[in-house]
Amino acid sequence: MDVHARGILAQIHRETNAEFLADTPITKFFAEEARRGVENGTKES
Repeated sequence: MDVHARGILAQIHRETNAEFLADTPITKFFAEEARRGVENGTKES
């Protein structure tokens, strides 16, 4: 996923508190990154 898509995933989580289901290491990484609020390569405060 590119930086823009990762930001969208983080935004979805922030706005909806969606629960992500992931079953591979890379999708687990992206889901955790979104849960932490990482957007555009930087962590939100």
